[in-house]
Amino acid sequence: MYRYRLVFPLLLCLYFSGLSGQVLVTGKINHSVDTLVALIIPPTTLGGAPSTTSVRLSAGNEFSFAIDTNVATSAQLTHGESNIFVFLVPNQSFSLEFIGGEKEAKAVRFAGPGGADNTFFHAYLQFLAEQAPPIDSSRLARSTTREYRRLMEQNRAARENFVENYTSKTGIKVAPQLLQWLRNDIAYTYATALLRYPSDFQRLHAGTKHRDPSASYFSFLDHIAVNNPDAILQASYQRFLESFIIHKLKKPMDWELRTGGAYQYAFLNRFLIGPSLYYMQYLVFERNLNWLVKPEYMAKQYQAFMASDAPVLLKQKLKDLRESPPKVYSLQSFSIVDGPVLAEVFQFHNGDRPDTSFFQGRPSLLYFHDRRFYRVDFVIHYLKKLRQNLIAHPDMNICLVDMNGDFADWQKFYSENEYDNHPITHLSMNYFDKAFDMKLQQGRHPNIVLIDTNGLIVEALNWKPPVKRILELIEQIP
Repeated sequence: MYRYRLVFPLLLCLYFSGLSGQVLVTGKINHSVDTLVALIIPPTTLGGAPSTTSVRLSAGNEFSFAIDTNVATSAQLTHGESNIFVFLVPNQSFSLEFIGGEKEAKAVRFAGPGGADNTFFHAYLQFLAEQAPPIDSSRLARSTTREYRRLMEQNRAARENFVENYTSKTGIKVAPQLLQWLRNDIAYTYATALLRYPSDFQRLHAGTKHRDPSASYFSFLDHIAVNNPDAILQASYQRFLESFIIHKLKKPMDWELRTGGAYQYAFLNRFLIGPSLYYMQYLVFERNLNWLVKPEYMAKQYQAFMASDAPVLLKQKLKDLRESPPKVYSLQSFSIVDGPVLAEVFQFHNGDRPDTSFFQGRPSLLYFHDRRFYRVDFVIHYLKKLRQNLIAHPDMNICLVDMNGDFADWQKFYSENEYDNHPITHLSMNYFDKAFDMKLQQGRHPNIVLIDTNGLIVEALNWKPPVKRILELIEQIP
């Protein structure tokens, strides 16, 4: 059976436009593998939801979409298991045809007013896939900060040169919205990669000697617009905003400044204004729905946000989250109720595996700890204090989970430190990295996971909250 496949790494982004109108997308698919074609358009306003429209192929394998939009945006056209990205500009309709081969499409032809834009867009995506792939994270171990920045500058220059040279050599006139969208995507992708390099290096190569970048390393921030309302819906710009704020939060010595929602929220006004500020305020609220630090302050700021000029849909989305917060987090690779799978993931210090009922019948708290970065005695003191306050839950599992993955090394460490008979560490478990792969908004493994009596995750936190607040959460566990 014929299957075409065109998958590109560029994430869906948006670019605001003052235009409004309709875009008619028509096309034909040679050698179809399904009766339906779908067009997926990302949110066109902050707080909005993606829209998906499906149409049935005609007898001649033709399709047509009529889209009302005032935003220039990339979109995803899917057929069967295959997809291709197109670019929509208000009032710029176009048609396309897939030219089939035995296993994949040999070409895509575009025509109409928006045909030139999509011919160029398609060529750019092919260039990214074939000649300008993302920097392999494994190369971080073999690069200094200066070398890595040079690699990223070369990567950025290659993309910029393609955009400029393609239009000059071919003479194709491209919509200014598409050109600006690409320039934004290139600039913010480059800046985000440089901002995340120090933390990515430590995450991928823990224990490797590596100095923090000097102030001159971050000089690229002097040449990029931190507040860019025209790019607020672009995924690359949103990732940049988050990385930028995290970078700024690392400078103060107070650790809580970059872990507690209240501190993050208070910090945003120093650097952001307008849509950029509203987006990051929403993001902080979204990731700290329980307001574990300074709840009175967060409640006051929530009311101020709801009364602000933030987009209506964004405020409504936050209101819905506050009224009906997600309580059960799903696991990507396995169910935590599945005993046999858990036995393959966790291991006690004496070599035993948890039995099938370990996380059932009584609540559990797992504290994921990496002793390569943080002193284990601090964590044990925290858990001991927590245990002393859990008078109402004497049978609760409190487990310190080591994230190093090397069981022999971990076992030796605990034996040498005489932790074998410790009231907390006797329930310590070893954890094989990446096996516990969760779909969590935090974007990384949490520090603390609370599990109810049915073995379901009811809370996941990426930082250590005060004992008083976590006790309140435990009291809510069914």
